[in-house]
Amino acid sequence: MIVDLSACTFLDSTVISMLVWAHYLITSHKGRFALVLPDGSAHTARVIHAMRLQEILPVCASLAEGVIFVEHATRVRDLRVRVDEAQAYGAACECGWTGEPRTGEFAERKARADGNRHSEAPPAL
Repeated sequence: MIVDLSACTFLDSTVISMLVWAHYLITSHKGRFALVLPDGSAHTARVIHAMRLQEILPVCASLAEGVIFVEHATRVRDLRVRVDEAQAYGAACECGWTGEPRTGEFAERKARADGNRHSEAPPAL
């Protein structure tokens, strides 16, 4: 879900609580959430930064950046050629990023953690 605040001129506690609640609901169901807050929205940006909401809500500078952030998805692949080989997994993303191959007993878990860290990072435009 992308919430575009570019046309917003006023934020009060009701709007802020709805944004935080929407973020909670969406991310708890494995969804992605982003706020679009262009540099030109002075009052809105001041409120967001004064409340330190950028620490819990992903804030993007443009709608295009928000779309990239929300659609950013990783997957974990089994890198073994044969079934009898040692466990080997790697994370990859639709943006072209590839995580380092992980081997050993917890290889899949480590590769999944790599993918999660990558998909939670701010998008590179």
